[in-house]
Order: sequence, then structure tokens, then C-alpha cells
Amino acid sequence: MTNLRKAWLNGLFVAVVIVLGISLKASHTYYPATINHYFLEDETTKAYSALYRVADKSAESLDALVVLAKSHGNIYWLKKAAALNSLDAQLALVELDNDATDLYWLNEAANSGDAASQFELSLVEPNKQRMLELKKLSADQGFPPAIIAIAKYYYETQQEGLAKSYLIKASEYDSLSQFKLARILWKEGSHELAYNHFSSIVNLQPKAKQYIHAIDNIPRVSLTDLMTINANINSTYIPESCSQNIQFVATSLDSVVQAKAFKTNFENDKRFAKLPICIAPIVWVPRDDFTCKVQSNRQTCDLNSISEQLQEPNFTHLSLFLENGKAYVNNGVMYLDTADTYSVFVHELAHFVGFVDEYPVSKELASQYCLNPNLTVPNLLIANDDEDVTKNNTYKIWQQFIKSINDDSFRKAERDGAYIDDLHSISLAKTNTCSNLSIKAYKPTSRMTFMEFHDVNYIPALYIAMWQDLLSKDHQSIAVARYFLDQATTKKAKEYWGSYY
Repeated sequence: MTNLRKAWLNGLFVAVVIVLGISLKASHTYYPATINHYFLEDETTKAYSALYRVADKSAESLDALVVLAKSHGNIYWLKKAAALNSLDAQLALVELDNDATDLYWLNEAANSGDAASQFELSLVEPNKQRMLELKKLSADQGFPPAIIAIAKYYYETQQEGLAKSYLIKASEYDSLSQFKLARILWKEGSHELAYNHFSSIVNLQPKAKQYIHAIDNIPRVSLTDLMTINANINSTYIPESCSQNIQFVATSLDSVVQAKAFKTNFENDKRFAKLPICIAPIVWVPRDDFTCKVQSNRQTCDLNSISEQLQEPNFTHLSLFLENGKAYVNNGVMYLDTADTYSVFVHELAHFVGFVDEYPVSKELASQYCLNPNLTVPNLLIANDDEDVTKNNTYKIWQQFIKSINDDSFRKAERDGAYIDDLHSISLAKTNTCSNLSIKAYKPTSRMTFMEFHDVNYIPALYIAMWQDLLSKDHQSIAVARYFLDQATTKKAKEYWGSYY
């Protein structure tokens, strides 16, 4: 046996003893004290060298090198082993290396096929396409966080076909994924299976309980039954206390839940406690019961089947909850989509009594609001440059309402937290409503209100007072009659709905 051969075997023996000692120590098993001397630095260095010499030819030696380097936190030898494509070494470097190279080793581990590394690397990957590829690679290997993440991405980007297969897997250990799967199944028509999924997670996902309640309690009716459904439910017509009776019409399970949430929020909203606005029991109408077309991102729905019934509605306004389309109001009909929030509903609700947007409106709308001297808009004052604004009729109206908000009922509403408001005097400020026509316009508050940005939520007490007055003057006016008049195709229907004006 040559001297070189003997030296190599002696070194390998030291390495094996060291690794054995480490393994025994790591397993908390008693090992003889005589082995301790092999952990001296010089012997360890010999072991690294001996193992590395054959690591590229022997998987066992490579594994032993990694065990030894990990036990000492030796980045140098871990890098040597990682360069030989040891996944264990690459993963150890991700944990131990604190400099910029940790991302390099994470990438190496991901390229070696480690699912956890692929997912972790996707979290810091700036390129969206590469990020998705890494998540999908990890998910396809069964890594739970990646499965949940890729399912979430496909679901939120409305790629429900791609999302479904991953949601099926994720739902085994993630209740939110199961909830999303149930929604997709319901849309596909697998109602019983969807219901079972909702039921199984009612204690884990509060919203699942809302879906179960909607399925069990909201009546599904045809569009042609809409005129009489409230009477059938309540055995009453429009309550005398309701100046507006708004009929919520949901067109899907998602929109039923949305409508129910809006109704609950409104009825608990102290800001509107003084307003005689009612929301009728929600009805669920199949979306294929009527057709809608999209123009300028706005849905317009054909309700001709109602207009031809020639029956006085038991509601004054309609609110249609659709899958998509910009929120707006048209002749007593409010359009909302499933992405709209409660604050959007409140903003649109104000349009029912004539409040205008305080952001720049289109030239067409601005012409209606800003160029018509006979039109009185609650929150808009148009004045000439040389005019004394305080003598303007709208300003005088505002002054009268300012007096009314100082009475006890408004003060009590403030104390109850309905609104916090310092508007007990007019603080005239420019509004952007008419800016597309380069016309100067004013509003009675310097603060930003809900009519400029719906999510601001600030409604001045002056606006509430004017809102209440407008409702009293237009008590139970069937605003949707105008919409039905426009929809009517027969002479008889046109005459009937025209009689409301």
C-alpha cells in the first residue's frame, strides 16, 4: 500500500469518526468521551479535505461533508459541497450565509428542484412571469404554501378554470381556499357540492355563514314577479314612513351576500337615522331573466318585461347588483357591481335626491347641472365672477338649513356619534363639478365630502338636513316610472308610465 493511499484512508477514517460523533451527538445518544479529541480543529480540517477529495465521486462522502460543515456552520465547505450540487448544502447556505450570496444559493436550490426554495425565491423575484413559474413549479410538487398562493393568484385574476384545480388541493388544509372553491362551484351550477363546502367551514370562515344564510333565506323569483314580491312577503304596500322604498335585486349568490351586507350596514348607519329611506326585502332574480348591454363601461339593462305589466310598483327605486360595470344612477335605478363597497352605495344613494358629484363630471353632465338656471342642485352653487355670492338664492337656502342643524335633534345625533361635524356655518369652497366647462362652482363646505371621493365617508350635517327636506317634498314618488317609460315599447305602456309625470 502506497504512502498516499495510507494517508487518504487515515484521513477518511478521521472524517467518518467525526461524522459519526456528530450524528450521535445530534441524536442526543451517549458517545464515549474518547471520541471528543476528533473534534479538534486540526482533525476536522483533515476530515474536510479527505471527504472533499472524493465527494464528486461518492454521494456518501458528499453527504458526510455536508453533515460535518453544517454542524460547524462552516460556510466555506458548504459552498464547496453546494457547488457539487448538494441540495442540503444549498439549503444550509440559505440559512447560514448572511451576505448577498444567500440569494444565489436560494436560486441554486430552486434550480435543483427544491419546492420550498422555489416558493421562497418567488417571493423576492421581481419578474412577474418568473415569479409565477416558480410558484407553479413549487405548487406542482405539492408544497402547500405554493398551492395556496398560485390558487389565490388565479382566483383573484378571475382565471377560475386554472384556479379550480389548485383550490381543490388547497382546500384540504386551507379553509379560505375551500371557500373560494365553493364560490366557483356555485357559479358552475354544482350547487349541492358548493353548499356542502360552505357548510363545512362555517366555523372557520365567517363569510361562509353569510352564503349559507343567503341560499337558505333569500327568495329566488322571476323578473316578472318583481312588482308583487314585496306585497307577498310583507302583506303591505310601501310603508307610510318610507319616502323611498328601495328594492334590492341581486343576480347571483355573490351579489345576494353583498346586497344583504349593504342593507344591514345602512340600517345600522347612524348618519341616516333621520332619513325616511327604507330598503325592501332582497330578491334574487336569475341573471338570464333580462339582458344588459355595456356602453362606456356602464351596464344598461332591459326591464321591458316590467314596464309592460302596467302595475304600480311597490317600490320607488331599484338597485341592481350585477357582476360588473361602473356604478351609476339612471332615473330611479342604481347600478352596482360586486366590486363596489358600501361607501359606493351611499354615494350613489345621494344621487337619488339630486346631489351631484364634486369631482369633474363629463361635459354632457356638466351642461345639465351647470348651465341650467332653473335647476336647483343641493350641493352646487353657480355664480358669476362679479356676483355677491351671499345674495345668491342657493346660498340663502344653505343659510336656512344651517339654522336647522343647530336644533336639538341634530345636536343629539352628533352626541350619539352619527357624525362629527363643525359645519354650523357656511364655509364656501370651490367644487370641481363644472370644471370641464371652465365654470366656477361652489359647495358649502371646505372639507372633502363623500360626493367627491366615496371612501372619504364625510357627510356634512347640512347635507343630511337638505337630504331630509328633499325626501319630504318627494314623498313616495315612483322614480322608476321614468325608467319604465323609457323602456316601454307599446303605446299603452308609454301612456301608463307617462301618467306619473
